[in-house]
Amino acid sequence: MIYDSTFLIALERKRTRAAAINFLMRHLDEPARVPVIVLGELAVGYSSLEELRHNLDPAYIVEPLTEEIAWLASRVQETLARQGRLIGENDTWIAGFALYFHEPLISRDTDYASVVAAGFPLDWRHTW
Repeated sequence: MIYDSTFLIALERKRTRAAAINFLMRHLDEPARVPVIVLGELAVGYSSLEELRHNLDPAYIVEPLTEEIAWLASRVQETLARQGRLIGENDTWIAGFALYFHEPLISRDTDYASVVAAGFPLDWRHTW
């Protein structure tokens, strides 16, 4: 599974923590991937990379950006631009990760609806 920052933030908030933990418990046997783009989004809230790494559960696999992922993200951006539905740049990259790994994207960010509506085989799970 590809986890977006919205899910990781939900783990830290009192009102959403229980639901997020319950979701993780139901999916313990699946890979827990965090795109390096998400790491960059989360880094804003930390004073050092060491602090961020310390607070990120080691069960998460931080996935680097590859040429293949960049290509898929470019296809998403090109298609959405042509359709007049551009989404945030980070969301475009994260969609590229989910498409590359053929794994569900776990996020409450509604921008991903545009990727699905554009016909990409994105398995976006926005409820947990």
